[in-house]
Amino acid sequence: VLATRESLSKRQFENNIVILYLKDRLGKLEFGSWSGFLRSYNLFQFLEQSLFTTSLGVKEEAYSEIVFSQKTSFDPEWKAIFEEVVDEAQSLVKKLSAKKGIALPLVGEEIVDEKGVVIGESELIWSKEKIIVTLGEKLQLEGWSIFTVEEEESIINTLQEKGA
Repeated sequence: VLATRESLSKRQFENNIVILYLKDRLGKLEFGSWSGFLRSYNLFQFLEQSLFTTSLGVKEEAYSEIVFSQKTSFDPEWKAIFEEVVDEAQSLVKKLSAKKGIALPLVGEEIVDEKGVVIGESELIWSKEKIIVTLGEKLQLEGWSIFTVEEEESIINTLQEKGA
């Protein structure tokens, strides 16, 4: 645990770092070791900068898909959107949040045609600008620009052109 005494005494946990490593490769693991590890996990799991590993997990490369990146400073409204979208759209949301002047989208809205029939679901939608981002569905709706999450550059360019 990396923290200052002052931050702990004031119950300010947001800038602390917790790394727990359990030596479980020796075969049989004592109940007390797992119990302590799980208690610590329950206490620290919601810290933004926390990591919990086991020696067996490291040996078997169970953590190889974890992406370690620099802490990004999200605007609180963009952070809420980032947390709401599916993993496939998080890269796009990060890029959008870094651009100045882009309006906040709605997340997970139904796409309805001119007859009122639901034709799909958006991951992100800007109603005023008539821009929709889907997870993979290539839909068509008259008067709307519809993209898939992979089309990041086109989405950003279109939003900037429309003054979103």
